[in-house]
Amino acid sequence: MASRNLAERGLVIYGGSYLNKGGTAITYGTLKVLKELGVSFKYIIDPEPLPDEHFSSLGLTPIYRYSDVLCDNPMPSVTLIHTFRPFAKCLLNSRIPAIKQLKGMPLWHIGDGCFSDQRSVLSLVGQVISLDMLRIVLKGKLIIGGISLAYPRTKIGEIILRRFFKSVDHFFIRGSKTYDTLTRLGVPDEKMSITCDFAFHLEGQESIDSEKCSEMIRQAGKPAIALVLRKFSQGRRAENYVKALRILISRLKEQKYKVFFVPTSYSYLLPENDLLFLREELGITDQSIVNIKDFRPEEIIHIFQSFDVVISSRLHGAVYSALGNVPVVHLFEAPKSLEVIQDMFGDVAAPLVDIGSFSENPSKIEEIIKTVEDLIQRKETVSTGMKKRIDAMRKSSMQEIKHVLKQSGVL
Repeated sequence: MASRNLAERGLVIYGGSYLNKGGTAITYGTLKVLKELGVSFKYIIDPEPLPDEHFSSLGLTPIYRYSDVLCDNPMPSVTLIHTFRPFAKCLLNSRIPAIKQLKGMPLWHIGDGCFSDQRSVLSLVGQVISLDMLRIVLKGKLIIGGISLAYPRTKIGEIILRRFFKSVDHFFIRGSKTYDTLTRLGVPDEKMSITCDFAFHLEGQESIDSEKCSEMIRQAGKPAIALVLRKFSQGRRAENYVKALRILISRLKEQKYKVFFVPTSYSYLLPENDLLFLREELGITDQSIVNIKDFRPEEIIHIFQSFDVVISSRLHGAVYSALGNVPVVHLFEAPKSLEVIQDMFGDVAAPLVDIGSFSENPSKIEEIIKTVEDLIQRKETVSTGMKKRIDAMRKSSMQEIKHVLKQSGVL
């Protein structure tokens, strides 16, 4: 009886990004999977604040603990000064009636990077406390949906995760490296399932506005190359990275390719804002930028389908390319790229280049140029292979997710 009541009430969604289009794809993909499995959900806690019509179109009612409006001013970094007040507000609002009414319902956490201390142990501490407070108030099952995780770099991070992960009922993870990390942190096998990135469950969908972008790309009259670029590192390494990008862009144009730039993160956290990086550090004009800020993930996939090859230093730039069945060269930094892209497609369809090596080794630029030419020549074969691989992983992932949710009483 308790299991049936749980299935009838559904679950509560936690998190969700909009300004980072990779996070948006994960959110939309997760909601699509849950809908297809017949899982009911109505509430989403702590998403990025958006107009009410956005959430109503997804069948969701937002509940905010931090703020119901987007940040007014860009932030140079995440520090205690910037985060203390909203964090305190979050804890105080964890017991408001809107949340307490959900007591006993399972909580599904969306997102792939909040459990890492690679950049900031302060951020990890805040994220874990925020989620754990919600778990304590709801007193329901906690499901972590679709993460990749390297082993913590700090002892504090290790201790926090080891303790917190004991309270998680199940993890959907994106590959063997995360499996090894969670095993080292004490998570038992039966609490882990390897599935594809939830964004891979999405399909492209044409709209009037997305078709306008696509038509503009097709009118180039030459092979269209998309560059999805982000800021990387600091100091000398950052300078070398920008220098290497400038050379790569120049070499692509020399090869008579039409080069477009597609920012996929529009974050108020300045180092994460790809549009600002393109304009201010690479000097790219808006005429060459395909601005996708106001597009849904399905529309973005449709736009990506118009490119011949994508070169991306963003993981989900590579994911969008793959979903459009477009060959991609991925400049990667974190191990999650190995799980999400390499394990999925291998080097033939989606070759990976270490971003540090690209920045320091000029020969990598010429290797990329040759790879782009090869991928264009083999595009039809590569595209077909990508589609088959995605279809197969979708099917196996759906079966595993359905099995776990049935055992948990959510279905």
